[in-house]
Amino acid sequence: MFSATHFSDQPGVDMLEIKQLTDDFAVSPQISPGDVHKIAELGFKTIINNRPDNEEPFQPFNLDIENQANELGLTYIHQPVGHLTAEDAAQFGEILKQAPRPLLAFCRSGTRCSILWVVGSDDLTSMENRIARARDCGYSLG
Repeated sequence: MFSATHFSDQPGVDMLEIKQLTDDFAVSPQISPGDVHKIAELGFKTIINNRPDNEEPFQPFNLDIENQANELGLTYIHQPVGHLTAEDAAQFGEILKQAPRPLLAFCRSGTRCSILWVVGSDDLTSMENRIARARDCGYSLG
C-alpha cells in the first residue's frame, strides 16, 4: 500500500506529480525514461501509458519508456487513448483487473487516466465516489 506522504517523502519524486487514487493505483502526468527507476523504487509493478506517440512534439517515445520498464522488470502496458470511448474504458478496466499491482498510469496531465479509472473500474466504490476521489486529487472531470 502507498500513501500520498510516501510519495512526497521520496527524494526527487515530487517532480513526478504522482497522485494516488486508491491504495494500489495512482496516476501522473507524462513520465520520462529517466523516471522509471524512481517509479520502480516506489514499488510500482505496472506502468500503463495512455498516450499515443507523437501526441505532442518532444514527448518521450513509448518504446523508450517501455524498454526502461522492461530492464527493471516492470510490466508495461501501452493503451494509447485519443478521444476516449466506452471501449477504451472497458479495456482499461480489464487491465486494472489483470495487471500486477500497484499500478501507475500516465498520460499528458493525468486527467485521461483518471477518467479511464472512473469509468472503467469496477471496484467496490461507486462511480460518484471515484469522481470525488479524482477531483480531490485535482483532476477536473468536466
